[in-house]
Parts: sequence; C-alpha cells; structure tokens
Amino acid sequence: MTETVERTEVGQTRSRTLAGWVERPHAVTVGFVVVLGLALLVRAFLTRSIHAPWIMGDELHYSELARSFASKGVMRLREEPSAIRTIYPVFVSPAWLASSVATAYPVAKVLNVVMMTLGAIPFFLWARRLVQPVLALVATFLVLLLPSLLYANMIMTESAFFPAFLLWILLAALALERPTVQRQVLAVVLIGLPVAIRSQGVFLVPILVTAIFLKVLIDAHAEGRLTIGSLFRGLRTYLVTFGVFAGGAVAYVLLKAVQGHGLSSGLGSYGGVTGAHYSLREVARWSVLHLAELIFAVGFIPACALIVLAGIAWAAPRTIEARERVFLALAVATTFWMVLLVGAFASRFSLRIEERNMFYAEPLLLLALVIWLDKGLPRPPRLTAAAVIVPAALLLSLPFDSLFNLSLLADTPGLIPLMRVAVHLQDGLDGARVLLALGVLAAGLFFVLVPRRWGMLLAPIGIALFLVFSSVSVLKAWAGQAQATHASQGTNNVTWIDKTIGHNADAAFLLTPDFEADPHPLWQSEFWNRSVRRVFLLDTRDPTSYPAITTTLNGAGRLVTAPGTRQPKYIVTAPGVHVDGKLLASTPRLALFRVSEPLRLNDRSTGLTADGWTGADATFTRFDPGAKVVFVNLSLPDLPTSPARVRMELDSRGSTVARRAVSVRSNSEQTIRFPAPPAPFSVRLHVTPTFSPSQFGIADTRQLGVLAKITALPR
Repeated sequence: MTETVERTEVGQTRSRTLAGWVERPHAVTVGFVVVLGLALLVRAFLTRSIHAPWIMGDELHYSELARSFASKGVMRLREEPSAIRTIYPVFVSPAWLASSVATAYPVAKVLNVVMMTLGAIPFFLWARRLVQPVLALVATFLVLLLPSLLYANMIMTESAFFPAFLLWILLAALALERPTVQRQVLAVVLIGLPVAIRSQGVFLVPILVTAIFLKVLIDAHAEGRLTIGSLFRGLRTYLVTFGVFAGGAVAYVLLKAVQGHGLSSGLGSYGGVTGAHYSLREVARWSVLHLAELIFAVGFIPACALIVLAGIAWAAPRTIEARERVFLALAVATTFWMVLLVGAFASRFSLRIEERNMFYAEPLLLLALVIWLDKGLPRPPRLTAAAVIVPAALLLSLPFDSLFNLSLLADTPGLIPLMRVAVHLQDGLDGARVLLALGVLAAGLFFVLVPRRWGMLLAPIGIALFLVFSSVSVLKAWAGQAQATHASQGTNNVTWIDKTIGHNADAAFLLTPDFEADPHPLWQSEFWNRSVRRVFLLDTRDPTSYPAITTTLNGAGRLVTAPGTRQPKYIVTAPGVHVDGKLLASTPRLALFRVSEPLRLNDRSTGLTADGWTGADATFTRFDPGAKVVFVNLSLPDLPTSPARVRMELDSRGSTVARRAVSVRSNSEQTIRFPAPPAPFSVRLHVTPTFSPSQFGIADTRQLGVLAKITALPR
C-alpha cells in the first residue's frame, strides 16, 4: 500500500503539471460562463424538438397548476385542490401569462432549461473545492451533457429539483467540512426547498445523517483513533444538526396531531408508500437493477472511480484530503439511499427502473471521475479489480427482456440508447447483450491499463462522447413520442377549441369508453385549450384519477350529475357521441358542441371504435324522439378474412321488436333498414367471428368484427 500511495502522489503531481499550462487568471471562470451560456442556448434550441407534452398525466397536472396560479394566484386542478403539494408550478407560471398556450408551452420549457442549467453553478463551486479548476470545468461540462437533463423539455418537477438538490449538497458539504452552527442550520433548513418541490426530497434527511456517520468514521480511521469514544466525540460536533432534525420531527408530529392527520399525510399523494408491504427480496433485486442502470447511465468508468476512491479512503486514509472525505461520505450516502428508496418504490408500485427519480446522483459519479483523475488515476491492483468486476457483473445481469418496453421511455433515459440499438441489430436483444459486454470489456480495460498522461485526456473525452450519443438517442425517442401525442386530436391546430369558443369559455370534456385505448385526446385538449376546465365521466373512469365529475345516463338520455354541479356551456367528446345541442367544430378524433339544457345525448354508441369498427358486440341507442327509420350500414375491407355473420336485434322499451341476420364478406358493403320504434330504442349487433389485423402484418392487435355505421333519420 505504501507503493500505491507513492504512485498516487507522483501521479497527482503529474496531473497538476499537465493541466497547469491550461490555467490562467480567471480563464476557468470565463470558460465556465461560456460553457453555461452555450448549454442554455443549445438546450433551449432543443426544446423545439418536443412538440407536445407526452408524459401524462404529470405534465398535464403541473401545467394546470401553473396556469391556475398565473390566472388566480391559487393552484387548482380541474377547478379542484390538488393532492400533490409542490411549488414547482410557481416557477413556470409566468409562461401562462401569455395569451396563448401555444406561446406558454415553449416559454415554460425555456424556464425549465434555465433552472436545470443553473444547477451547474453550485456543482462547479463544489468541484473547484475538490480538484484543480480546469478539471472542475471538465466535470461541469460532463454534467451538462447528461441525457437526464433533457427532462427540461417536460413540464415536470425534475427541472426545479435538480438545481435545488445540487445547491443543498454544496451546503451540506460545507457543513461537513466546517460544522459551524450557521452552516449546520443552513444545511438542514435548506432541505425544505427540495421537499417543497417534490416530496421525494425527504430522503435528504437520511442522506445527511448517513454522510455524517461516514465522515466521522473515515476521519477517525485516518487519525488512527478508531474507537467508540473518538466516534462519539466526532458525532458531538454535529449535535446542532441532530438537534434541528429532532426539533423538526417533534414539531411535525405535534402539527399532525393537532390536524388529526396521519404522519404520512405530509407526503401528499405519495403517503401510501409508507404503509405498503415490501418484500425484502424484491426490494434488493430492484435496488440492484437501479444501481446497474445508474452505472451504465454515466458510462461505467465514473462508478469504477468512485469505488477506487472509497476503497483508498479506507485502506490509505491519509492520502485522501479532508474535503475529499466529505465528498465520498456524501456520494456514497446519496447513491445508497437513492438506489434503495427508488428501488423499493419500483418493487411495489411501478415494476420498472425509475432513473428519473435518482439521476440526481449522476453528477456525483462524474465528480468522482475527475477527483480520480486529479489524484493521478490511482489503481491499487486488488481494489481496481473489484472496481471493474462488480459494476461489470451488475450491468451484464440486466434483464433486457423485461426492461425493454414502452414504460422505459418516460422513466429510464439511460437505457433508451441500448434499446434503440437493439431494434436495429439483426440479433435483437442477444446482439445488444454482446454489444454491452464488449463495451464493458473495453471500458474496464481502459480503466485498468490506460497510461496516466493519456487517461487525463481520453477519459473525459470518452465519457463526453458516450453522453452525447445517449442524449441524441433519448431526444429522438422523446421527440417521436411527443409528435405522436401532438397528433392525437386529429389536427395540427391543437388550440382549435379555444379558437372556436374563446379561451375564457366554460367547456368540459365528456370522457367515454371511446378513449380507453388512447386517452391522449383528452389530455391534449385540456393542455392546449384554456376553455376546457372540467371532465365529465360517462361509463368510464379517468386514467389519471384526477378530479372528475361522474355522470349517469337515464332513460331519456340525460346526463345526471350530483346536485349543485354546474352545467357546462360547451362539451368536447368523441365524434360518435351526439350531444344534444349545436355541433360547432370537429376533428377526426373529437367534436365540440354548444350544449342545450339540460345536458343530454341524442343517441349513444358502445362497442364501436373511433374509426367505426365493432368488436364481438356493439350497441346503438337512440334517445331523441322523432326518428322514423334506422339504417345499419355494414362493410369489410379487402382482407382475406372469413365472412362475418352479424345478428341484429332492434329493442324498444325492454322488448325485441325486430331481428335480422346477414353475412358480410370481404370487400363488400350492405345496408339494412328498420322502421324506427318509439324512443328510446337500441340496435344491438353480435358479430362472429372476429379477427385481428395483426394476422395480416398490420400493427393493430385489436379484435375486430365489421365496420358499422348506424343512423336514425326522421323519414
């Protein structure tokens, strides 16, 4: 170990000499300002690639709260209080002062970019305390390349939480370095900012407590006084921190007792996570998967560097400076708690890797990389072997078969590049595994064998190229998702509702089973049109569980709601839902009506898709009186399907008044005419057999019957 320490000190001297020629008075500061400015410009430009919000209902939720705060000074969702408590909407609410959502949306994304990018300032200040200035600039540059920073394109809390976390961890580091009363109080109190942005911020409490214990332990070991007494003396230095935490906990318990609420109520909509049952085995498995993904997201080598530094801090503690010990305590504590808590959540609630809840640890891994470079790339043989083998084993154990799916797109940007590569490989997932194994082998050999003088240059370049490639892949995937949701209303003029009735009009969305397969027309209508303020439910539920008004359909076609419910003046719904009133405008996916009082339907279709297909059963019900004849038009496209046998029943007031059975062949069409009985009446279709377009190479897995159009006419 003595030889290792000597090699480390020599390498450190060489690394400082190598970079010394780069340093000039204020040069690095100027370089940081330039890098920050370029990052702002580039990321603001990249926001143009995302044409619409698509991570729903998160983006809808926060945009509605921001819109409400901008207009009324209070945060409401569909005119009701929100279960999620966050101050993030306040930060982007100025965007909704614009007259049009088409203007507010890009402005909100730019505000996100500003917040996310400004997180580089506390990171750079901390890095400058740990490494030579040029390497602090390199580390900041790498952080600004992280694919996870593309979450600035989404109207979500990540954009505000990221800088709040980095600001807090800088203050926590200062408090651990020199634990004055002021610094400790500030580090504890500032936890309130991340918590106010998102409830997840409470994990900063165990992170800080764990970091204190680790720092005291490493310090005692470095001083050769690793005894119970020395540990207690070290912990007494942080009595202010423990006292503030204890006082805050007592105050919180008393507050909840006075309110008559449970302790978990402070977590808002996440309160349920504290009372759920967790399997220790599943928590461990998902935590390992999250750790493996975190290692891959930053390019493998930074994780190896952190392991080596942590090992040296214990094996040769005197070679690690006091500030570096503080960094290691915070980095290890942050990584441990983020991976554990997010892994536990995933094991019970989401069953997928939730990188977007833990990517805040990624800057710490990149900072570990530059500290390792600054110290001359120390590589004690046994420790280096462990630092390469353990992360490699974790990465190669990732179960691609279960991870590579659509849910990965929103929550796990680190794996998107690998999934996109697998799609283009001839061997698919097997090819991706081979490619990952080769990449891990190359990165491991680089970490072990690269000469120090070349490693100082090539390691940051290699990580930068990896992060750029990942960011490009993530941006392309997200842009595709955004484009698809942008088109969900069936028109490029997504603000068509506001342009028809004005953005101050009182419109509501009538959600029916027509939208169960794809609720994006609802979400996009709400997002882009200020006039759509409430949601009425008919025979379905809101997939987001946001506030919505339940209705029931009585025999006269009236939509019955709870007493006191305000009737909307306008309704947006599926084209096949004929609201009693005047049709003002429509798209292929939606129709806008001016409502006649009371709110009712002229007719109702169930079992019919938006594009006119039935399944095995479909029903058309007519409520409006005056119809004299009913036409049932049936057809099949030119597909090699068996003839569809369609049995029709005409029911009126509980009894069947007419029956008809026909056979519909491929590439044929026929119309059946019935005399209309007194309203309300129903036409029921029973189709056998059904088929799936996927049988014929079409990307549609629905089970379909026939194309049906049912109309009731006065004569």
